[in-house]
Amino acid sequence: MTTKISYWLVKHSLLILICMLAFMARLYRVDFPLLDWNSWRQVDTVSVSYRYAQEGIQLLYPKYHDVSNISSGLNNLEGYKMAEFPIINALIASIVIIIPSADIVVVSRLLSILFSVGTIICLYYLANHISGKKVAFWTTLIYALMPYAIYYGRSTLLDPALVFFCCLGILGWYYWLEYNQAKWFSIGVVAIMLAFLLSSFALFIFPVIISLSCAKYSKQVWRYYSLYLFLVLSILPLFWWKAWISQFPGGIPITSWLFNGSDAVNDPFLQKLIGYNSDGSRYQLFWFHWIIFERIIKLFLGFAAIAFIPFAWIRTTSKEAWLLMGWWGGMIGYILIVAQGNLEHDYYQQLLIPIIAYTLGRGIVLFDQYFSKMISKVFAGIAIAILLIISWSISWYQVKDYFQVHNLEYQKAGLAVQRLTNPDDLIIAVDPSGDNSFLFQTKRNGWSVGLNVEDKMKLGAKYFVSTKIDDSVVKYLSDKYFTVEKTDDFIIIDLTKQKIE
Repeated sequence: MTTKISYWLVKHSLLILICMLAFMARLYRVDFPLLDWNSWRQVDTVSVSYRYAQEGIQLLYPKYHDVSNISSGLNNLEGYKMAEFPIINALIASIVIIIPSADIVVVSRLLSILFSVGTIICLYYLANHISGKKVAFWTTLIYALMPYAIYYGRSTLLDPALVFFCCLGILGWYYWLEYNQAKWFSIGVVAIMLAFLLSSFALFIFPVIISLSCAKYSKQVWRYYSLYLFLVLSILPLFWWKAWISQFPGGIPITSWLFNGSDAVNDPFLQKLIGYNSDGSRYQLFWFHWIIFERIIKLFLGFAAIAFIPFAWIRTTSKEAWLLMGWWGGMIGYILIVAQGNLEHDYYQQLLIPIIAYTLGRGIVLFDQYFSKMISKVFAGIAIAILLIISWSISWYQVKDYFQVHNLEYQKAGLAVQRLTNPDDLIIAVDPSGDNSFLFQTKRNGWSVGLNVEDKMKLGAKYFVSTKIDDSVVKYLSDKYFTVEKTDDFIIIDLTKQKIE
């Protein structure tokens, strides 16, 4: 047994090293407050885990701190969060319950890091089996060290888990096609099931499953009934979950905006420059500019790495061609259909990173082969190194500010709220943009918008918290109600205690 383990460790030493690099890179600022890039979205996920840890894990009844009607447009005083199936949230809450001293944000980030490492392992085995060890090495190294993948691979979003289950499902299906073993069919089905429960966007992985089947069975693929069984079984839990959450309409966020929108560009000069009109943003000039140039070429590839992309498509085997066409086809469909979501928020593109990494990995290997033959191996190696260093540097320049913590006064006010109020008190924690970053810092349920305070008081709001001390609403409320605490950073007003005039 010891000999087998030693042999396995030596055989996979490069993969182990890459996984260690990926893990260590994603530990960067892992213990910082959840007030960094897109924290407004990240806190909604952690909030469900926090309430599970505090109130007990009721798997089918996920709740978060926001009790407003902003997300769904309907009353939601229970704070239901009926979006993704909360299995990851339940896992995080279980860890915190077992280890009460553990910080729930750190636990969430560490779990995301482990899912990212799991994705690297899946990509390695898939790329190694289809394209060889060199492609597998470059694919996993790129995924491990791509700045965008580093940041979002340690975020508290559920996307790292989604990407992992998608890649595991693809790997399981591929191994089923190769070895015809029931365990791989089962692993693939369960993985895609879990991916669907985390996001219906897992649907865009189906083209990869179908294309791999085409590579194996060519024109007979539609007679391959295991493919139908795999696809049907994979998606069934999603229908069950959608049917279940339909009982809680106030907790279901509006998603129609994901497909098209009309308010993505507000600057008149920019509207004129890029040809924007208010009928919707999908497929206008600026949409292509933002998705292709700003995200893929600039943010992901750092300009320089685009040199490797054309080489990925030359001298492909049948499996490589089908994999590239199927995976890119699915991702292009995802971008085109979920047009507004991909335009407005860069975290939606996490699904693209595995195929981008594989494409670059294969491109680098073919680039090396071509220039080694045409000029010299030394030239090819130096060119690859220079291009990757430039690419990483430019990409890191875009991503480094993602790690920056903003609005530290939210944390200070949040700690004060926890000290001065009861856990079951409803509060109004005002954020100018209406997101829940501030509300989450208070660890209290309530609202993140300060409008119609009297209406919220009727619904049970007891405290008003703001970091904008000179705001007109704050001045009105502080004149009328008792101020619990006021500093240079925040003010807490007790809405249950009116001043005597």
